[in-house]
Amino acid sequence: MTLSALGEIAEEVRSELGSVDIFIPALGNASSILGPARVFGSETKVIAFESFQAAVGYEHLHPGEYSRLYGINPGTLSRHRLPGTSYQGMDFMPHTRLAFEDGRVFEMFLVSDKKMDEEYQEKTGREVPADLPRWDAIAMPGYGHSTRAGLAVALKIAAREEVENKTIVIVAYDHANRYDS
Repeated sequence: MTLSALGEIAEEVRSELGSVDIFIPALGNASSILGPARVFGSETKVIAFESFQAAVGYEHLHPGEYSRLYGINPGTLSRHRLPGTSYQGMDFMPHTRLAFEDGRVFEMFLVSDKKMDEEYQEKTGREVPADLPRWDAIAMPGYGHSTRAGLAVALKIAAREEVENKTIVIVAYDHANRYDS
């Protein structure tokens, strides 16, 4: 989707809900961040997510922390199963750079799944932290992995005391069959 199309979706959301306190997009090429964030404005916290394997945005916000915390470099594990989200070696500049340089991304969540957890444990001998949201733990027939990942992150955020009575918005990315090819 283009920045303008995503901006139009954000306008529609704003007209329906009024203000948006927290917006949870996937980090892919950062269009899902920039288009809506420009419409929602600085009063909206953008809390993005990406695959545990990728950590492209996570590294932008916390340089070197992934390796320190997890004992491997981002991108060490095999290709993840969140089509449309970031992965190491994929350069989506300038959108990604702008999303972080402009300070639009407040926080990054890493999202895992059973396959990634097993591979990580096999490679490192460590358990994946239990607090990582897992997209495959969300049962939503007809919705794709990225939508389920966004919901898993939203549920983690909604459990925080400071977000009581806040409006949280996720994008339900295309129907599951969109990425079947």
